[in-house]
Amino acid sequence: MAFYTLNLGFNLNSTNSVMWGAFDQRQNSLPALQQSEAWLESAEYPTPGSIFTILDDAKVTVAGADNILVRLFSSSTVSPHPITASSVLVIGRRNHQQAFRTPFTCGDGNARAILNSGNPEAPNFGDGSWLFHLGEIVHAPPPLSLPYKFRFIAGATVMRDGTLYTFGHDPEMDVGPGVGPGVGPLP
Repeated sequence: MAFYTLNLGFNLNSTNSVMWGAFDQRQNSLPALQQSEAWLESAEYPTPGSIFTILDDAKVTVAGADNILVRLFSSSTVSPHPITASSVLVIGRRNHQQAFRTPFTCGDGNARAILNSGNPEAPNFGDGSWLFHLGEIVHAPPPLSLPYKFRFIAGATVMRDGTLYTFGHDPEMDVGPGVGPGVGPLP
């Protein structure tokens, strides 16, 4: 089991970012926790002190039982005013012949294609950022099978001084054969 974090930075002082609803673009020269639009891998549930591997591609390949998280961080000058944030992820399949539309399930086992962190909240990660655990990969293909392919929209809502800002990103994720609770034949 590994932990994959989609790391997304926003800049409330950038007119272009705010007008376009764009997260910061990836800059490979920055440390892992300052890389925006990047996938970070860790062996443990992420903390500010975790060791992260920055993955090379905008698309990540995971396996059953891996965990997916979204981390939001402000790359702009720290505001003296409180900022709250929430995230949402809408996921869908890239291949119409693939039965599963999402690798996630609700507690009752039903498909979970929309993952919402809920109401905006204050930073909850020790470095002043936000970390949202989306869940564990449940639906993975059986061994020696092609990966399941998913597209999704990762969005964030950020509130400062009564002003609402929204940002979006559209990465891809493949779920490869592996171990986990949902590994097996297609339904």
